[in-house]
Amino acid sequence: MPLLPVKWNRGNLSYGKSVSLESNFDRRTQLRWLRLQDNYQSINISSLLITSHNFTRKKLIYKCEAVCGGLGDRFRGIVTCFILALVSDRQFMIEITNAFDVKNYLLPKMYNWTTNNKSLNSNVSRKIIHSINSDPSLQNEIRNTNFIETWSKYDIIDIYTNIDYVSDIFQNSLVQKNKIMKMFLDNLPMEQLTLHNLFPLFFEILFQPNLEIVNALEPILQIIENGYTLTCIHLRMGKNPSNPLDAVFQGRASAVNDILDYLNRTKLRSKQNTRIFVASDSQQALSNVFAQFQNQMILVPGPILHIDQLTNTVNVSHGFLKLLVEFYLLGECDTSILTPSGLSGLANRRRIDPYHNLFKYDDLNRRIERCHDVYEYENPPKSSSVL
Repeated sequence: MPLLPVKWNRGNLSYGKSVSLESNFDRRTQLRWLRLQDNYQSINISSLLITSHNFTRKKLIYKCEAVCGGLGDRFRGIVTCFILALVSDRQFMIEITNAFDVKNYLLPKMYNWTTNNKSLNSNVSRKIIHSINSDPSLQNEIRNTNFIETWSKYDIIDIYTNIDYVSDIFQNSLVQKNKIMKMFLDNLPMEQLTLHNLFPLFFEILFQPNLEIVNALEPILQIIENGYTLTCIHLRMGKNPSNPLDAVFQGRASAVNDILDYLNRTKLRSKQNTRIFVASDSQQALSNVFAQFQNQMILVPGPILHIDQLTNTVNVSHGFLKLLVEFYLLGECDTSILTPSGLSGLANRRRIDPYHNLFKYDDLNRRIERCHDVYEYENPPKSSSVL
């Protein structure tokens, strides 16, 4: 049988209660935060925070009320909007109501992003921006105009987006004198001011999981504490019987067999101190891996879902809990093998050393490629063929 985390138990959930200092999750979170502080020691993190509700400040709200993409899309939009709020000196808020209420699963950590009806009365001026999947006009506004001044006449900016505008923000010379912009630009090279580089910092500032998620993570983190290494595999397969409404990913059908072949050639099966955590949008893909690595495999229980493409048979609450637990676990791996996916790409950025033993599957050439930090190596590591 695969190793499983504890079952969901809503009786254990205490909304807003801090995680025990004795938990594995807390210890690893502290280690991660120390690394982030070291990486961003030149950044005054306290200047990015608000410590209490400020009902008089102008607001910028990330909104998701209808179609706005999967979890990776939403995190991408949230971080983009958070940076827009910081540079325009607005209080940042998050309002996700499509498929789930985000506050039921993720809680504010260092920055209070919750909305409050007292601060959102109707007698205010608003600008509403819809920017899902593609919006050249908004990209041009953010990159080439003084959008801070243009937006200043509005009390509230509502933004619906899943697009990464982070590089566009920092490359805009018309807003680079802004104090937040100046702090980042004076202390970090432009090529590092990207969503993927900044994501782990801003994610830790914004979010902490509720106790239900932490309780599901604990037994797996204990396995790591006991000396086992965790090899993580994320198999994003696209349209399949478990995820029938998703897009078809050409060339992805061979991914499972190719990755299994790669694992067998690394003799992972004989490594008794290794556990294999597998996440996928396909039950068949999970079953195929389980058939070969059942004694080493870790699974998170719950239904498979894509949060923007739900079927009537899916238990959304349990499915989203499963998805978030998997997202957090993908940040705890010693080795990661990933198929192309926005979700696992961002999750991997949360690893304390995100490029350590990081591999991606190349659909087109059916290769396992070793990834690298382009700022770390003069010559990239060689790819490994699966053929």
